[in-house]
Amino acid sequence: MSMPAIEFPQKAYRNPLDQVVKFLDSKHGRNWRIWEFRAEGTGYKDEDVFGRIFHAPFPDHHPPPFALVPAVLASMRNHLKGKGRENGVAVIHCKAGKGRSGTMSCAYLIGEEGWSAEDALKHYTIVRMRPGFGEGVSIPSQRRWVRYIERWARELNKQYLERTIRIEEVHVHGLRDGVRVAIQGFVDEGKEIKTYHTFTQQEQITLNSNETNSSRSVILKPKHPVILPTNDINIDFEGRNIAAYGWSIVSSIAHVWFNAYFEGDEHSGLFEIEWEAMDGIKGTLRKGVRAFDRIKVVWSVDRSTERIVREPSEGEPIPQPRKAETKPLHEPDLGLKREDDISSPASGSNGGSEVSLVNSPGLLKADDSQENHVTMAILPVECEEDPVKRRDRIGSIKGKQASYGEEYSQ
Repeated sequence: MSMPAIEFPQKAYRNPLDQVVKFLDSKHGRNWRIWEFRAEGTGYKDEDVFGRIFHAPFPDHHPPPFALVPAVLASMRNHLKGKGRENGVAVIHCKAGKGRSGTMSCAYLIGEEGWSAEDALKHYTIVRMRPGFGEGVSIPSQRRWVRYIERWARELNKQYLERTIRIEEVHVHGLRDGVRVAIQGFVDEGKEIKTYHTFTQQEQITLNSNETNSSRSVILKPKHPVILPTNDINIDFEGRNIAAYGWSIVSSIAHVWFNAYFEGDEHSGLFEIEWEAMDGIKGTLRKGVRAFDRIKVVWSVDRSTERIVREPSEGEPIPQPRKAETKPLHEPDLGLKREDDISSPASGSNGGSEVSLVNSPGLLKADDSQENHVTMAILPVECEEDPVKRRDRIGSIKGKQASYGEEYSQ
């Protein structure tokens, strides 16, 4: 279900929490329990639902930290299949009751009921969506996670190895001008997304260039080690065009999550994806102007940090993340930015002060460098600007304005 409401105006278009509780009590007595996945907070107290709630928060429009999945499924299994639980009812919600809820619902069908990923995704679409309104789980990275869960359940005996990952290189084919590339991962039990590194021009090795569409193929190799604490990796792209009078505007935004445990071997790995398969803005497939053609991410594994994560058996304690505090969403800044807001380069992982210049869709913490941005614009329809006109326009503007910050490839 979608998130229940406790006050107006949300009560006007969402199910009021008191009515939800009254309905569940009348139909299911004390046999119901809630699982919520909101990293932005539930907005209600545990006591409002008699403490019958399991918290597993992660950011909107993103997949969950994979290490969270076994605990969630074990808690659902115990409630629905445990001794004396023949009439148990699991109530699942995130915000709209679609992407995050759908990912975890499919995970349960696969992990505990033996369904295939394809059948689980199809079934969820049938029961959740009206005909013609798209897929129930539609975000590519969330669908990728559902297929990971199928492998975890069918091929790996529900054993997952959490490791520390070192990003060695990111190969970008057809990289357009003005595109920023960042490496991100989960922190705070998966409630937040952190930018671990933003590539600079000094970290680019150009292989070839194409003047026709102002693109080139590059290898991005960090000067200092980029270490992520888990297998969950997000590669984030933002493209900006120079506007006028010291402003720039977002022209493209996309990201992709993958899990190194499922994409590589015990020592290293390579993940490859094309632009068309990337996640778009706020849970859609809209990405704006093409930022690149294809990327490859190369990593190595630090096995000294390896730990086994398995699904707890019935009777074993089940770890539960802390409940997320209710807070406003920090959505990505898609509008105009003043030149002085983007001119400071990110320092990466060299121990300096990193300036987070771009927010990924989801729950990123706002930093001081983003407080005064003017948000006015939306992503354009994907198209290629005429390269001659673009060169003349940029050259004219550069004659009047200071140059971009070095973290941009412009």
